[in-house]
Amino acid sequence: MTLRCRVLGATGFVGGQIARAASERGWTVRGLRRRPKAVGAIGELDVAWVEGDLRNRPSLIRVTEGCDIVFHAAAYYPHGTSGTWEAVRRGVTEMRNAGRSAGGISWAGTTSASGSFSRQLPWLPGESRRG
Repeated sequence: MTLRCRVLGATGFVGGQIARAASERGWTVRGLRRRPKAVGAIGELDVAWVEGDLRNRPSLIRVTEGCDIVFHAAAYYPHGTSGTWEAVRRGVTEMRNAGRSAGGISWAGTTSASGSFSRQLPWLPGESRRG
């Protein structure tokens, strides 16, 4: 069976490397991007793109439908420093809720913001990491 993965932030450095590694393993890759023509450094890969945003649950549901695992490598940093913690928490929360709406999926939080703010994020501790 071919795994179907989704990469949030596939146009960025970390997300692009995840998408590349998945593609090299023969996985089906769907990527989320904010700008319609953005492909980052993976333009040559066979990626099914979905336009969307971490703040938009319907776009997150669209990108996650029919997948086995989601890699959250997207980062949202508002202009300025105020609101960064809340923006990261909100993005992760929206992804978690979208995964539940899409039928419960496995996902991995790989964004640099997730690592930096791990004590603030809704999936840690005491909450399942499954969709």
